[in-house]
Amino acid sequence: MTALEIEHIESEILKTAADGYRDRGYQVKILPDRDDLPRFLKMFAPDLLAVSADDRVVVEVMLSGSAPKGKSLTALAVAVQNERDWRLEVIYSDELAEERTRKPGRNVRRQDISNKLREVDSLLRENRNDTALLLLAASIEGTLRLVGKFEDIRIDDRDSPIAVLKISLAHGILSEKQFETFKEILIFRNMVAHGIRMEVKNSVFLKRAVVLCLDVLSDLSRQQKQGAVRHG
Repeated sequence: MTALEIEHIESEILKTAADGYRDRGYQVKILPDRDDLPRFLKMFAPDLLAVSADDRVVVEVMLSGSAPKGKSLTALAVAVQNERDWRLEVIYSDELAEERTRKPGRNVRRQDISNKLREVDSLLRENRNDTALLLLAASIEGTLRLVGKFEDIRIDDRDSPIAVLKISLAHGILSEKQFETFKEILIFRNMVAHGIRMEVKNSVFLKRAVVLCLDVLSDLSRQQKQGAVRHG
């Protein structure tokens, strides 16, 4: 792939991402000037900034065949992670294609998630933190989608994991503590899943996240049983 082709594809991806954020009410800047960047981003050159009343996003695009961004992206991820009101979204060309073709109807069961969480625990005992992190992130999203369905809360199949997290917080499914812990899990999951070298949180932190996820599942189980009794 030539440099010109890479530049064209990146431009198209940025335009698509920008349109998506604008449709959701964000103020968007593509390839922002240094003067437009907050202080903690001055040493970086992010591809896009998207800001709304309750969310601030730094967006980076990564393409197959383009120059690797590993070290700079890791540094950017750390900088963003240290800012409470900001988050990093990394868009990969393959992910964009997947997003356009994603089919609705993800069906998850409470027992399936419980089994996954037991597997996470086993992986942590084997010190396989990276693999445990990926499975834990999927379990968290599955749990919140399951609870949302039970509570009749609208969560679209195309909603990103972080969007699912925010919807769950807004509707009282999650406490602030659960939200912050799960958000950190998703940030690290995004980095690890795409081969970006970052120090994964220690097993104690991951085990604590497992317990918090089990708490949400337990609340769901209790509500389901109460509902069955009322309608029995």
